[in-house]
Amino acid sequence: MHIVRIDLVALLFLFFLNLYIIILINLRLKLFQYFFYLRSAFDCVSHDLLVNKLMVDFNLEPKYVKLIYEGLTNRVFKIHGNDKLYTLPCGIPQGSALGPLLFSIFINKMGESISCPFLTYADDLVIYQSGTNSSDVLKSLQKDVIAINVWCKMNGLKINFDKTKYMVFHKDKDLSIKYECHDRLEIENNVIERVFEFKYLGLIFEPCMQFKKHFVAVKKRVSQRLSYLQGVKRFLSTNVMTIMVNAMSILLSIMD
Repeated sequence: MHIVRIDLVALLFLFFLNLYIIILINLRLKLFQYFFYLRSAFDCVSHDLLVNKLMVDFNLEPKYVKLIYEGLTNRVFKIHGNDKLYTLPCGIPQGSALGPLLFSIFINKMGESISCPFLTYADDLVIYQSGTNSSDVLKSLQKDVIAINVWCKMNGLKINFDKTKYMVFHKDKDLSIKYECHDRLEIENNVIERVFEFKYLGLIFEPCMQFKKHFVAVKKRVSQRLSYLQGVKRFLSTNVMTIMVNAMSILLSIMD
């Protein structure tokens, strides 16, 4: 059984994002937030563009740039059942120590194209804007969404519009939001839908930040694991049961 536990950086990212949202909605402001996903982002990074950014934007010494470039270009792959080797014209190896850092360097200049606040985590991007007038906030964000799309095209990246969504956060008793119509946003015939529930980095967001659906989801998963342990415990000794729980980290990984 494979358990994936969220890392400390993602945990801090979620903490500050949640804190920011809760503060704003308690100030009775409406917060529009777009969750962007890039399509195969690591695999689409241009080696030439990355080298240019390393040398021009970060003044990295040529000997180190050459070392990185050779590490990116001297890679091959083959298809299962076929012995022929194929080269990789672009992309950063995922799972490598330098992969996330190189990708962060590659998209470092994206923030200069937009005016609204934003947060990035790996290949996920969140932009947000708050205010009392929903129409003004939405217009400001729409300009930035278009700018992000243009920047991605110029740098060989593509937005995954199927996964990209937006949400409006507000106070629970704010009835005005129910009468405002901003159901979706269209960018070059691609629709960004408004959602009322969105799972991001393992956390289920809701417009009023009450976390009811996240609690229900976690409770369900924990109950399933407890039922599994309940079913096998009569066949195992106490020591074996303890080792099994500690080794698998079933409950801890879910409750994180």
